[in-house]
Parts: sequence; structure tokens; C-alpha cells
Amino acid sequence: MYHDGIDGWKQAGLPIQKERISLKPVSVALVPQKQLVVSNEEMLKLAQSKSVQIIDARTPDEYSGKDIRAIRGGHIPNAINVPFEDNWQDPAAGVKLSKKQVNDNSGMALKNTTDLKKLYENLDPDKETVVYCQSGVRASETATVLKSLGFKKVKVYDSSWLGWGNNLKAPVTDETFLNVGALNAKMAAMQNKINQLEEALKAKNN
Repeated sequence: MYHDGIDGWKQAGLPIQKERISLKPVSVALVPQKQLVVSNEEMLKLAQSKSVQIIDARTPDEYSGKDIRAIRGGHIPNAINVPFEDNWQDPAAGVKLSKKQVNDNSGMALKNTTDLKKLYENLDPDKETVVYCQSGVRASETATVLKSLGFKKVKVYDSSWLGWGNNLKAPVTDETFLNVGALNAKMAAMQNKINQLEEALKAKNN
């Protein structure tokens, strides 16, 4: 994976090609790497083990239960929160880019090795480490960073918070529940606005 993306490539002054390239198909045999992922059943067992380090790569609001993205908010017991954006040179780069406060994604480039080691210095690289987020995407970046730092037993909890937060039998720290009534009210209000806009467009076209 080339982490810096096309913006980083351009900033480095590297050549850009605009012509389309067609490559010949190749035969690829993919083999599942079961040792790299953790299932829901396995995670329930690992969460009770003190021999495993669990990293929550979500935002602090997701971790604390303020930002609920499943039936429940909160985090897996004993998990430590290291947002995956903290791996970046500028953890706020994504927000800045969405608000057009910056012109490119260069702030999303990874920190140097020294700073990354400092970020995870309280963890034991020899212990089994499981990373999760909301769906496994953010956790995969953190897992890759940890592997590059010499962590020997890194796994991704594949279902992540979608699998854990929606399983009412799974223990949760800082547990909060989704307010379905409030959510339905917001959706109804949004639908009313859509209906009003559609009526306004019809009137304008007529």
C-alpha cells in the first residue's frame, strides 16, 4: 500500500502518466490467512484474557459511548483507545480536508518510525495484540503500522464494533444505547423536509 496517495506522489515531484494502461490478466490463488483475523466467538474469549492487548482504533467519542454507531456505544472491556488518525502526521487532516481548510491529504501521511514507536510505547510488542474499530477498516491500518514496528502477533477483530456492539451478550464498558425514538424523529423530520423540497420543485416547474 502506498500510503501517501496521489497527492503525496505529486508533492514528491514524481512522474505522472495520463495514458490508460491495460495489463494482461493473471491467475491468482488467494489463501485465507486465519491467523490474522479474530471472529466474534474468539473475541468473546480473548476479551476475558489478560494476556491479550486490545486496541480500539476509533475516535474518543466512539470509545466513550458518546458517538453510537450500533445498538450500543462504548468499548470492549480493557481496550485502550488509540485513534487510527494518531498514526498520521496531522491527526486532524481528514477533518481539515472535508472542510477545505487544506488542499491535499499530505497530513494523512504516516508519522516517522520514532514517533510511531512513542505512540505505542506502552504496549508489549511480544504480546498478542488485537485491533478493532467500527468495521475493520481503520483497524487494518493500525495493524499494519504495528507490524512495521515489530509487533509479532497482531490480529484484526474482523466484525469490530458492528459485531460487538450489536451483540447484547457481549460486555461493554461505558455502555450507552441508541435512542431509537429520537432517531426515528430525526428521520421523520428529514423526510418532511424532502417532501417540502419536492413540492417546491414541482410548483416551480409548473
